[in-house]
Amino acid sequence: MKLYIFAFLLFSFYDLNAQIVKGYLKDADAKALDGVLIYNLNSKVETRSKFDGSFEIFAHANDVLRFVDFRIKRQDLIVLPSHFNEQITIELENSVRVLEEVKINYKPSGNLEKDVKHFKESNEKKEFNEFRQILPKQNLQKIYQG
Repeated sequence: MKLYIFAFLLFSFYDLNAQIVKGYLKDADAKALDGVLIYNLNSKVETRSKFDGSFEIFAHANDVLRFVDFRIKRQDLIVLPSHFNEQITIELENSVRVLEEVKINYKPSGNLEKDVKHFKESNEKKEFNEFRQILPKQNLQKIYQG
């Protein structure tokens, strides 16, 4: 039991020494990147960049910050002591997504009720319906009554 208390206190004091890393995120064209997830892999703290690309996150020296968004390639940054003294600017590499060609054989008429009949049920919907049939038939209200 004493070991658990010691471990709890140790980790509590570890977070008290955390400092704030401040910075800006931009792409190769120097455009601000908003909404990018910034995740501290060591402390499991996360935040998102603001509309102007700015961010703030608690970290320690040698923590690893990961930047994740569908528009960019994932990138990691090891926090250095110098990162606490100034605002850092990080240029993130754009992620290129190649889309396959989409062919539409049916020309929609504009009448939704008529047009929907010409499209087949999607694979996802078929798989979901098959999965639903496997589940036991139970009344959900009875299951979730407290």
